[in-house]
Amino acid sequence: MRNVYSRQTHPEDRMRIILAVPLPTMVPPPLPSRARLPAVCRLKTCADPQRHGCHFSETFAIKINILEKTQSSDTANQQDASRSSGVLVRQEEQILQRLRDNLASSGRWKKRTPFIALFGLFLALGLIIAQPRFMVANDTACAVLGGEWLRGPESGKEACVFYAG
Repeated sequence: MRNVYSRQTHPEDRMRIILAVPLPTMVPPPLPSRARLPAVCRLKTCADPQRHGCHFSETFAIKINILEKTQSSDTANQQDASRSSGVLVRQEEQILQRLRDNLASSGRWKKRTPFIALFGLFLALGLIIAQPRFMVANDTACAVLGGEWLRGPESGKEACVFYAG
């Protein structure tokens, strides 16, 4: 088929060509025959909106009720979740505050540790020196340490004496 619209065609010639092309004619649809008439009636009753309107409205009402219940339960769940999240946030803040307090307390004890150790050292040295002197003040403690309780001949003072050998 040859291209009717070419560049060399004059615009007036194009209009003549367009008008020369016949338009398709509209043919009305054929009327239904007697054999097709019951099928057409059945089709009309099946497609009747009044007949199916009640069914569709009941179905949609059920679906809408289900959606409303779901939405209300979702809203309740969301409120419960927001309340419980508030409680959890408060608990978390309390735990964090307790941890901060513990950290501050441990920092204070770290500062005190050298002084406690120094006090313990002085106490141990003092007890090493003073304990034997206090223990030998009576005859039972002297006997436990392995000494003898004797009275001096000239002074008359009692003393705990340890013999070598």
